Amino acid sequence: MTRPAAVALVLAAGLCVGCGRSRQAKEAGTKGSLEGLRSGVSTYSRQNNGQYPVAFNQLYPRFIANIPPAFTAAHGEVAEVQAYGAEACSGAVIDGSRLKDTGGWGYVSDKSAPCWGRLFVDCTHSDSDGTAWHQR
Repeated sequence: MTRPAAVALVLAAGLCVGCGRSRQAKEAGTKGSLEGLRSGVSTYSRQNNGQYPVAFNQLYPRFIANIPPAFTAAHGEVAEVQAYGAEACSGAVIDGSRLKDTGGWGYVSDKSAPCWGRLFVDCTHSDSDGTAWHQR
């Protein structure tokens, strides 16, 4: 291997390591945003006699300031909310096989759904820790 080729290989390897940290940092941001959005849903529910919003936009601007983008390696950044009904639920949990896998946020807005009010990352792929996003 020539010296320039070896240098290029070392530099490329360094860039890949940097990319991994960037991905992990973006994923950490998504996890933090998920908790912040869930906090807004919980606050809404507490102030509305245990009722969840039937439309996610009812949270804005009083309970959440904005809808931040969700980052997943499979979809990049997506700042949209996909509304779901009872079809997304398997009991009180989200069933990944029933999702549209948009990469943004998912919200169960159907009052009759067993997982009504559940907010999740609408992604069936795994994060860098190996956990499926919708299971977080």
